[in-house]
Amino acid sequence: MKTIFYLLLLSFFGCNQNQDLNQIFRNEKYKILFKEFCKEAVQSDYRDGNDIIVSSNGEASNEFCVIFSNIQNYKSNDSFGKFKYNGFDVYVNRNVPKSVIELHDYNKKIKKASEMKNEILPTEEFLQMYICYVQDTLKVKKVNFENNKFINEWQIIN
Repeated sequence: MKTIFYLLLLSFFGCNQNQDLNQIFRNEKYKILFKEFCKEAVQSDYRDGNDIIVSSNGEASNEFCVIFSNIQNYKSNDSFGKFKYNGFDVYVNRNVPKSVIELHDYNKKIKKASEMKNEILPTEEFLQMYICYVQDTLKVKKVNFENNKFINEWQIIN
């Protein structure tokens, strides 16, 4: 009986426990899209491991993009914040605007492609979601999603 109790306790406080996305995402639309991305990654043949990289092309302005990627071949010397969600280690690049995601610690490093000498690096089998803010409009493009209606097409999010 004690063993069952300890197993339940460990599973509740285990290392895969999700962090509260409300504490991380400052924008509800990005949070909803992140959940959708993770749901797709769990079910997808395109899944490339248990890491998700969140990056951006720069500071929030009239035109910027946030990218969710499930790809092991990420080339960067940048520092990242990290949190866990649904079995994924999520690394958030320091360049993602604080108006989208805010973490307390951005001192993590991720494995770079140059460190993966003996591994075959993927070229096409990965998931990505581009969320771009252009002139007061949020547009989304999904790459390698199994749902064909989303593949490589921009959609406006209201």
